[in-house]
Amino acid sequence: MFSLSLGILAALAWGLHDLTARIIAAKAPTFAIMFGTIGAGFLILTPFVLIFSDWHMPSGNGIYWAIGSGVAYVLGCYGLFRAFSLAPTWLVSPIVCSYPLISLIFSFCAGRPVSRLEWLSACAVIVGILVIGLAREKKYKTNAGFITRETMIKSTFWAFVGSVGFALTFYCGQNATQTSSALHMLWIGRATSVLVIFLILFLSGQELKPKGAKWPTFLAMGALDAAALSSVLVAGVLENAQYATIASSMFGVVTILLARHFLKELLKPGQWLGIFIVFAGISILAS
Repeated sequence: MFSLSLGILAALAWGLHDLTARIIAAKAPTFAIMFGTIGAGFLILTPFVLIFSDWHMPSGNGIYWAIGSGVAYVLGCYGLFRAFSLAPTWLVSPIVCSYPLISLIFSFCAGRPVSRLEWLSACAVIVGILVIGLAREKKYKTNAGFITRETMIKSTFWAFVGSVGFALTFYCGQNATQTSSALHMLWIGRATSVLVIFLILFLSGQELKPKGAKWPTFLAMGALDAAALSSVLVAGVLENAQYATIASSMFGVVTILLARHFLKELLKPGQWLGIFIVFAGISILAS
């Protein structure tokens, strides 16, 4: 039960994180927001790493896998924020949260046998996403105006980019943790992410501090991300760790429900059906 509780905590934390991302995504340049949020999370994570992590050098290719996870995390977050700047959570979250489907494809390409149930679950995710899009209102209005077909295509593309980025993050991270402690590898990955974003901002001449967003918001988002990741890592060494994985993969549902309440992003009955199908498939893939 403790593993399940940690998974639920992670889902709530990531859900709040993504709701905040949805609110601020269109208010400032994407990379500037990412520098603030990921940088804040890195600062919050560092004391825990210094206290609890074993600081021996990773063996083999572990350091390269950790760096790869950091670069992939930049890709995932960029896709997430770009998608949220264009479209509501009911469109973006199910696609971004489908990264277990991408991970399944990576595993298949690496030679791992995939069961029939896993393929059926993958098909369910795809069908659910199609249902969500087809069942929407023909003219859905947000604070920025009506969502056009072009906007739908762009937001879907960036949400898919985010999903691929997060799948690569977990794939590289899992390989990295085979050579050293998970917390140590996570810190190296986050340090890489901050460095990559800093270089992008510096080389492009953009400001590090984004206008229209506050540093307390970044600190809150960093704390939520760190809390969610820590919950999943702690659950990984407990009995029935798979319960935490399944529960944490439901953070997209939390985001959609929070957006419905706070942002008034209403859904039609057919879209709720699509969301149920997507996350039912994701829960099986994450188990």
